[in-house]
Amino acid sequence: GKVHGALAYQEDKPVGYISYGPRTDFKKIERSPSLSCDDSAEVWSVTCFFIAPNYRNKGIASALLDFAAKSVKEMNVAKALEGYPAETHGKTWPAAFVWTGTVPLFKRLGFKRASKKMTGTVRMRKKL
Repeated sequence: GKVHGALAYQEDKPVGYISYGPRTDFKKIERSPSLSCDDSAEVWSVTCFFIAPNYRNKGIASALLDFAAKSVKEMNVAKALEGYPAETHGKTWPAAFVWTGTVPLFKRLGFKRASKKMTGTVRMRKKL
């Protein structure tokens, strides 16, 4: 009952999903040395996306991420929102490997790199 999410619809059909919530509720993130931070109690995390195959590359993930950021800011429950996107270096990856989003998606919405890691999953953050 603690994790938040949002659905995107095309008319009456659900076509996308985003999951987000308090970072401290996601124990795997909290245990990860490469995703560590000193202020996790004040941060919320975006943990995954799902966009239906026929609706990908149409801005749905961007709309969902923007909604999550605005929602967390409006609730006034965190000082920042984090995501853990894949660094694809401009290449197309199969959807199974980018369910946490991509670095360009997060950059477009004002997230900044918050870790020094340059490959795989990186930590990105937006101040709210």
